[in-house]
Amino acid sequence: MPSPQMGQGSPHIRPAADNDTTAQPSQQPAGESGAALDGLPPWVRRRLAELSEENAQLKQAIRTRPVVDQARGVLMVLLDGDADDAWQVLRQTSQLANVALRDVAAWVVSSTGGTPMREDLQLPMRKAIERVCAGR
Repeated sequence: MPSPQMGQGSPHIRPAADNDTTAQPSQQPAGESGAALDGLPPWVRRRLAELSEENAQLKQAIRTRPVVDQARGVLMVLLDGDADDAWQVLRQTSQLANVALRDVAAWVVSSTGGTPMREDLQLPMRKAIERVCAGR
């Protein structure tokens, strides 16, 4: 079977819908039945699963990027620091609290509207801020 030309797509790979909000990693590409993948070599099936998972992660990153950027802005003002300082606080808080960075960012942003920060994030964030400010 000849390989598809650019823009024609592959008979084994179907792009996910642009409005796909699930973005959950799966073991097979979205829209493919197990029977359609049975004829492919195992390494191709593994690679398709890897690409599907990477695609889901990228979609998640695109959706959460605005919130992370807003949180960085809030922290830059509070710390009188730069974007890297704010990023380090978010990253360290996430690691210390064992909470996804996007969730930490969402709580930083929501706290500007009067919502108190989650108790389980307060101490890790305080520690992260102390570390970042001490390292300047």
